[in-house]
Amino acid sequence: MANNTELLKKALDAGEISLLEYMVEMGLYYDIINQVLGTERDFQKAFAELSAVEL
Repeated sequence: MANNTELLKKALDAGEISLLEYMVEMGLYYDIINQVLGTERDFQKAFAELSAVEL
C-alpha cells in the first residue's frame, strides 16, 4: 500500500498532478485504509465474542 503513496508523490514531484489532486487522492487513500482497519477490528471483535461462547 505504501507504493500508492510513493506513486502519488512521484506524480506530484514530476508535475503530473496538482497539489490539490495529490491531497484529494491521499485523503481518499487514507479513508479506505481507515475503512479496512475498522472492518478488521469488527471482524476480530466478532471472532473473540464467538470464541468466548465456545469456551
